[in-house]
Amino acid sequence: MYHYYSDGKRHLPGLLTDQAHMIKCLIDAYQSTFDRKFLNYAETIAKFMIKKLWDDTGGFYDRPKDTETLGALKTLYKPIDENSVAADALLRLYYLTGNERYLEISKRTLEHFSSSYQMYGIMAASYGSAIELYLNPVQIHIVGSKKDPLTRRFMNESLKVFNPLKVIEHLDPAHDAERLTRLQYPATRKTIAYVCIKGTCITVENPTEIAELLGPKIL
Repeated sequence: MYHYYSDGKRHLPGLLTDQAHMIKCLIDAYQSTFDRKFLNYAETIAKFMIKKLWDDTGGFYDRPKDTETLGALKTLYKPIDENSVAADALLRLYYLTGNERYLEISKRTLEHFSSSYQMYGIMAASYGSAIELYLNPVQIHIVGSKKDPLTRRFMNESLKVFNPLKVIEHLDPAHDAERLTRLQYPATRKTIAYVCIKGTCITVENPTEIAELLGPKIL
């Protein structure tokens, strides 16, 4: 990702803030369409972010190293707000893909700021949100054919509920058998949803039950 486009050219590639926020945008696009290409794009950017910005001592630098930069501009920083967004984005990717690498890096990023977050005051709000997502995710797995109108109803009802900790994943039994096996969900021809809160998964057969489990609708 580049920071901006001007005069027919792209400028400032690889800034942490751009990578992290774009990953979250792409995840939102996936959850609103169930089009896996958005999730694939998100993973592509995540791999770039980890390769170019991750520091093995914990946390992400704000930008890639640039050997041509002079003076104080050579100094790299680890902003808590941008790192918190990155950790949040990787956590959501982990919940959607099961890739343990995303979980490991997000956890180490949060741990990196565990002894200093209080000094940032209100600027640490995103850090608190990422911690909450790490501890108490709300996962909604919708199992069924994308062509089934009931799948769309489950998606719409899930999107209507305001819960910043929710992560919505669509699984088609015809294409996602391996993922379903890893999640230990039984094979079924019936479109169904599983709502998982604090490690406990509840089977939902009626889309309107989503709001009853997660809270009031916003639409």
